[in-house]
Amino acid sequence: METLSLIKLSEIVKSKRNDLGYSQEIVGNLTGINRLLIGRLEKGNFIPSIEQFEKLSKVLQFDANDIFESNNPKDSFLALRSGDLNDDEKKGVEVLISMILALRQQIVLRDSYNHETNY
Repeated sequence: METLSLIKLSEIVKSKRNDLGYSQEIVGNLTGINRLLIGRLEKGNFIPSIEQFEKLSKVLQFDANDIFESNNPKDSFLALRSGDLNDDEKKGVEVLISMILALRQQIVLRDSYNHETNY
């Protein structure tokens, strides 16, 4: 199974940012990621969301495949594709997503209720 290496990610983000002459603040403005998180990422202390990762690769012009490593569990985070999951894992992911969506709906309803009661 392939994993995304935090070490590789931090090295590539820092080197590409420097190659392009961008400050952490500029990268933050272009990606919508706080500059402090860019600094943490470059130190290997922050794991970006998938959306943040995509924005970073686009702005800093690197191929996401450059970050992948095979069988190196240390300092890596797992990137699963649905094809890599067995049936039980797929069911578990579906349950987890359902729970997240239900929780999100509860938050939206609660916020709506709180907004109405404040008037």
